[in-house]
Amino acid sequence: HRRLKNVIVLLEWLPDTALSGGAGGMGLDAKAEKALKLSAGATTRLGRMFEMYDVQSSGAIGEEHLDHCFYDMGLRPNSDAVDAEAVSEQKEALRRMHFVRGGAHGQELALPAAHWPKMMQEQRFLRGDTGRFWVALSLREAEALRGAIHLAMDTGEPLVPDSRVAVGLRAGHMMIDCVGPPKPAPGGGGGGAISFTAAASVEPFPRAPRLQLDSAVSAFRFIDSQLAFTERHARLLLRMLRLDAPQDRRKWFQDVCGCRRRPQNKLINIKRGGIATAVNVEDEYHLLVQAATLWRVGREMSHRQLGTHDLYHAFNGKRDGYLTCGELAAGLAWLGVKVSEDDLHAFLRGLDSNADGLLTLDEWAAGFPLLAESEPATHEALATLSLKPKQVRELFEGATAKKKEFAPVPPDRLAKFKFKLHAHKAYTQIFTSKRTDLREQLTLWEPDVDDRSKLLSAKKARFKVCLGHYAVGGSESPARGLRTAPMVLEVTDTSITMGLSASEHLAAVVEQLLPPPLRYRLAWHSEEHELWVWRAVPPGAAFLALGMVATRSEEPPPPHAMCCVPRRWCVRDAERPRAIWKDSGGAGRPGSIWATGIQLQLMLAVLGHDPPPADLAWRLGTDRWYAVPERLRDLIETVDPRASMVGGGWTPREAEAATTSADGWLASKKLELQARQPPPGSVQASLAQSDNPWGSAPGGGGTVPEPVSPGGLLALAAEA
Repeated sequence: HRRLKNVIVLLEWLPDTALSGGAGGMGLDAKAEKALKLSAGATTRLGRMFEMYDVQSSGAIGEEHLDHCFYDMGLRPNSDAVDAEAVSEQKEALRRMHFVRGGAHGQELALPAAHWPKMMQEQRFLRGDTGRFWVALSLREAEALRGAIHLAMDTGEPLVPDSRVAVGLRAGHMMIDCVGPPKPAPGGGGGGAISFTAAASVEPFPRAPRLQLDSAVSAFRFIDSQLAFTERHARLLLRMLRLDAPQDRRKWFQDVCGCRRRPQNKLINIKRGGIATAVNVEDEYHLLVQAATLWRVGREMSHRQLGTHDLYHAFNGKRDGYLTCGELAAGLAWLGVKVSEDDLHAFLRGLDSNADGLLTLDEWAAGFPLLAESEPATHEALATLSLKPKQVRELFEGATAKKKEFAPVPPDRLAKFKFKLHAHKAYTQIFTSKRTDLREQLTLWEPDVDDRSKLLSAKKARFKVCLGHYAVGGSESPARGLRTAPMVLEVTDTSITMGLSASEHLAAVVEQLLPPPLRYRLAWHSEEHELWVWRAVPPGAAFLALGMVATRSEEPPPPHAMCCVPRRWCVRDAERPRAIWKDSGGAGRPGSIWATGIQLQLMLAVLGHDPPPADLAWRLGTDRWYAVPERLRDLIETVDPRASMVGGGWTPREAEAATTSADGWLASKKLELQARQPPPGSVQASLAQSDNPWGSAPGGGGTVPEPVSPGGLLALAAEA
């Protein structure tokens, strides 16, 4: 194929201004309406929109709620005269069909559910000039046409003899040059030549309706294989391309990108918003359902005086600052907003600015900018609200990943595991700026720690893990080039006292509490210097990646190259990241490399020279700690001692109190021994009594002691 030229200049052409000017509309004509039949999915989505706007469940939408629908579709009747006329005519047409009901101010508009799909399919409320056309020009054509426009104005001759043609040259929304039609001859004649020299002899260039112009510019940007589209422009593309299936749009766009030699991998990596919406979503009704749901949720919050921050914390039962689909579904049900799983996912994706499948407080509050953060009338009630998450499919990465299965770890053994930051001295060089044209010196290092890929076969009681790579602004190793010796995290099973003994639970603890990333995202790269820096994607919202890793090829590192840590072990780093290196004067996209605070000093890389965002700056809460089984039950599979305690005669409340007390683990272990005692009078009991150190000699009348009560057992443990 020949390489396609870029679309730079557009010709806006009105062959006869007398035949244009809003006589037509942008909705479907009779032929297109017959060709396009609403699919079952589109009909369902329109029904969901209707349910959101029908607040009173009356089976009809009032004028106020219909205005919200028009607003979501891009109409601005309060500021645009064309939109105001179109909306007014649409409402009058509905009234002529007697879609009204009695109200406080007389007959009010009420659009029934039966006519709703037809109105949305026809879209008669969208207006545009039927006699206005746009054409993509090459630069040579644009240059010639601009010269013709200037020549016609200088010589006094019409651009096209005996016509009322109007021509404009645009670069996107910007008008470069334009000329309006000549004015008719005085007296209505027209047999002679038309004077075109004076400004009074030329009519102004007719301005295009706003939505029609936006649609044309968006269409040519789509033809030009551009990727940056806002949600509003993506909605316009969906409106124009709704006769084409998503797979056809996607194939066409990829083929055109190939002819233009544009990098198609960028399109693959775009998961949400903009161009991904235009080529993957069936129609604009998907976006309209999302907008209607957002409006309905905001309305419920406003009417019930619920603050955005208060409600978010009430929905987020884990109090971890990351709202899941299950928590959101439970919250919307509590609000009385019924949504399907697909609508729930679309609603969350619309608010999820970083596409991680979870909602932060800022993302949630940004969807309701006009509502208060907190309302005194409902603050206390929401603080005590407890909702159980619903069973729905989650969107965050790792939600469906299959976890490795390990044997449960006894709580008393888990409590013996110590985690400690160790000063490290051995490193392997990953990259150096020597013999390159980089102005600033840079060396990247990987700590030499235990091989994570051999963890399952390791016969040891301690294990060092990598939290990320290190960057030094020079050629020295991190042990000398950084402010202090960098730290690596060491896990030790303190229950193993013999130096050569192996821990049977070490692999289970490391793999579940310090898991590898799911995958990596490219943070920054320089192909010229063969350097790629990767950001890890944690296996769920409960974990964090504290650092980054570097490679010398575009292939991402293996998952075991570093590990993630539980979010509950981390705190925000008050110390700002320190700049290590900036690619001043280098080719390619600008980037910079930083080091985290004094505790870890891990490498961070960002595009540009601004400091890393706050969500990358974390540190561990302390340098040394032991595992607390009660606080890790949701992260690691442990043996629940309460089952054997209840079976041994304890009540569930006593078992719960014992397992959560300081000496609970000792109590549970002794109760397990009691549960193993054979029934009185059995042969096993007689044999056991002969060896019982607490009873008398055989035949001496000794008996097996009674089971120790919970209170006595705790007293015995305290005494010991």
